[in-house]
Amino acid sequence: MLRALQDRPDFLNLILIEILEFDSAHIRELLVTVLPQAQSMLACFFSNNPRLGDIPLLMLMRSFVGLFRSFYITVKLLAHPGTTPEFHQDAMHNFVNIYLYGVLKDEKPSHLSQTPEVNHS
Repeated sequence: MLRALQDRPDFLNLILIEILEFDSAHIRELLVTVLPQAQSMLACFFSNNPRLGDIPLLMLMRSFVGLFRSFYITVKLLAHPGTTPEFHQDAMHNFVNIYLYGVLKDEKPSHLSQTPEVNHS
């Protein structure tokens, strides 16, 4: 996914324009085509894995895509020479570790079972 974004940096620009200028009006049309394919692919990767938490497949997909999007955007934002080395050192490794294991030292954080509902209206 990162390679695709690096090969086509204009793609991220188009996504941002779609979100900001068109209020994501065309995203629904895209999802009708892409979502079933993505669900099928993710189901192969994530089904029958006893280590996965009780998280809906679409939410896993959303968070996974968000991980790469945020990584790529921060790479672009922090690409200038004066940036602190800690921003770049093992960046992808750390992003993936945070995604897979979280930031807490607990093996199974208690707050996961008590996720509050969020109203986005």
